[in-house]
Amino acid sequence: MNDRSISFEKIFNARDMGGLRMAQGRVISSGLLIHSAHLSDSTEADRNVLREKYRLSKIIDLRTDIERNEMPDKVMASVEHLPIPIFDNAAAGISALSWKIIC
Repeated sequence: MNDRSISFEKIFNARDMGGLRMAQGRVISSGLLIHSAHLSDSTEADRNVLREKYRLSKIIDLRTDIERNEMPDKVMASVEHLPIPIFDNAAAGISALSWKIIC
């Protein structure tokens, strides 16, 4: 498996999910789906890379309401933000990586 790490100034644990095989046998295209930790500390340079290199259009935020309120993402013009928590607020903090899917 190739190293899928993506380096940013302040966005940690960023990975390009390209090359992963889905259940139906299809493969995710490189640069189409990115996983990262929270974006609350992202720099303007980080956000520019997401907008320009990866053509960021949508963020799927899997954190709880509590986690999103404690560390809100920086607003990015013309980027849709979809909060879709995978845990309820009682489990806040359980997702240490504060998973995000950036597409």
